[in-house]
Amino acid sequence: MLAWEVRQQPGPISTTPLHAVVRPRPEPAAGELLLRVRACAVCRTDLHVTEGDLPVHRPRVTPGHEIVGEVVETGAGVEGFRAGERVGVAWLRHTCGHCAYCRRGAENLCPESRYTGWDADGGYAEYTVAPAAYVYRLPERYTDTDIPPLNYERHLFQERQLRSVTANTREDGRDFLAFAGAHRLAVTTTEYPLRAADAALADLAAGRVNGAAVLVPR
Repeated sequence: MLAWEVRQQPGPISTTPLHAVVRPRPEPAAGELLLRVRACAVCRTDLHVTEGDLPVHRPRVTPGHEIVGEVVETGAGVEGFRAGERVGVAWLRHTCGHCAYCRRGAENLCPESRYTGWDADGGYAEYTVAPAAYVYRLPERYTDTDIPPLNYERHLFQERQLRSVTANTREDGRDFLAFAGAHRLAVTTTEYPLRAADAALADLAAGRVNGAAVLVPR
């Protein structure tokens, strides 16, 4: 399969730290799903991983953590998913489940948390694997490339308050997708073929992307 990986030494996007390679298709381990990537958004966090703003957690990692995929195969012990089903994969992909943060519903603060496209290979590829417990079923009314924009007048004005989070919890993700399924969200995206992932990141770094950049394997 075609995949992109960050070179051994990350660096500025102008030094071409993202490298296209051909790899064997991954196999799902116990509890995992093998997914054919249908689309993967290009996030600024991917740029931080590629340029080395975030420390290296996995040498030669494949970036990409906003993935729409189609289930191809299930690993041992996985139930409730079928081949051909469309699912989403997000940034958070592992928590311990027993620390004080996990027990109180704040799993995004788990000290043992791991992340897609940083600790494990992500969606800048034709196939990827993800833990079944951390994927999302997606509303049918949306295409694969749909990502909601931030509307300043409706979402930020009138003295509203914002707070940052390390990552969304799975409950956050499920609640948002339920909302998105009930309310049509208008989006703007700019599509790039998977083979142009380096160009997409360069455009993102230079502010040339209209809306959300999305990689689409052809």
